[in-house]
Amino acid sequence: MSDNRATEQGLNNSLYDAALSSVWSSLCGGIFLTGFALQVLRADAQSIGLLAALPTIANLVQLLGSYLVEATGDRKRLCVACVLIQRVLWLLIILLPLEIFPHRHSDWKIWLLVLVVGLSSLCGSLAGVAWVAWMSDFVPERIRGAYFGKRNMIASAAALVATLAGGQLLAHWESWFGSTNPYGFVILFSIGLLAGVAAIPFLFRVPDFPLAGSHRTGLELQLFLRPFRDPHFLRLLLFITVTTFSLQLAAPFYGVYLIEVLKVDFGTITLLGALATGATLIMMKIWGPICDRQGNKPIIVVSGMVLMLVPLLWIGAVPGGPVWPVLLAHILTGAASAGLSLSQFNIQIKLSPQAGRSVYLAVIASISGIVGGVAPVVGGTLHSTVLSGLRFQMAGYEFSGYHFLFLFSMGLLGISLPVIRQVREIGAATPYTVILQLRNDLDPQTGVASFMDFAMVELKRTESVLQKVDHVTDELAARSEKFVEQVVDQIAHFLEPFWKKLKEFFRSV
Repeated sequence: MSDNRATEQGLNNSLYDAALSSVWSSLCGGIFLTGFALQVLRADAQSIGLLAALPTIANLVQLLGSYLVEATGDRKRLCVACVLIQRVLWLLIILLPLEIFPHRHSDWKIWLLVLVVGLSSLCGSLAGVAWVAWMSDFVPERIRGAYFGKRNMIASAAALVATLAGGQLLAHWESWFGSTNPYGFVILFSIGLLAGVAAIPFLFRVPDFPLAGSHRTGLELQLFLRPFRDPHFLRLLLFITVTTFSLQLAAPFYGVYLIEVLKVDFGTITLLGALATGATLIMMKIWGPICDRQGNKPIIVVSGMVLMLVPLLWIGAVPGGPVWPVLLAHILTGAASAGLSLSQFNIQIKLSPQAGRSVYLAVIASISGIVGGVAPVVGGTLHSTVLSGLRFQMAGYEFSGYHFLFLFSMGLLGISLPVIRQVREIGAATPYTVILQLRNDLDPQTGVASFMDFAMVELKRTESVLQKVDHVTDELAARSEKFVEQVVDQIAHFLEPFWKKLKEFFRSV
């Protein structure tokens, strides 16, 4: 079979894997896992918080995964093996409510759930870093944006259908047998596990073409410090870190604001979530080709500017007021998040060298994962200790603690945008060009074209301001890069004796 034919079949198999794996992750996680822990095992808030934090904590193991990828060069085998273990572990969770285990509400079952989810998350993180390194080399660069946009669109569609169907299954099961009957979750998790296992053959059929001149990499400290010596990658890391923190600082509290302040019922919240997912599906198809033609950096800027508007829409949503701010907030969040996530993923691959790429990607995944887990905790603590008591009125409008949190998130996101402008991406167009392309791609009859006209005028006005900010950030970046380089050198010097002992230990085992 020719390489072109093998590549085409591999790309198609990866799409099937995306759909089935998305069904697995939707049914065996998220709100369904939380509901299982609360309703079936009677878990407390501490256990729920730990379950939510486990995937974030597991991201740290990606550094180990990157070493295994670089040391063995066998990305496919590592990925498939970890995915298989990750999903088969869920058999233990499915068995927990069954009569073969007495005392359904025993504490040991809760801690077994935490242990299994933790191990599954660790395997998922190891598989993730191997998969990214594998697919970033397998997917041709000329179609990378369009392909991953299509893949993400299929995964999002499958997740939407699975989540809605799973919710209906549990709702009907509860009406038939009561909320204490655990077998609705058993059926749901079993369907998810079957989908997850069914995805593995498709994943296995994706070829892993050997790299020219590839070889095993020794256990060298410099391998893990190399990303911090790359100025452009360091700026990208800083941008992703600040952006992740700013978005996750407020993201969980939009839902709280819907429930506590706007008094929106859960049925409406589900529909709003479906609306955001629909916007993501539509825009994934549009963002992908733009990534390939115009570059990733301008899409990051445009998406970031749109996401900066979202907190203002939430602030404009008041009890008993018009619903359009909430509707527009969900649409813009879904559309802009699609562009931001896709372009960030592509530019990470583009800026990381082929040799040692998994280490570069693991560093970003580990740091952004930790920041993404810490940010909601910081936001909750900030609101409960400082912002919750703040109240003031202006022009008949009352500002509350949630509004200040949303504004704080908006300000941090605004600070991060000049950083991405300092990242060099060869062949990237301007944000203005991307907006022109969006205007052509979107149907003018939807009313989006008018918004694009407004956005282009505003972007022209802000372009000169951003250029002035660039001069300041250039100087700050130069100073910070020198400082970071000095810190990295000191860390390397400090860790070198311990690293030598670690290498001697591995050689003696």
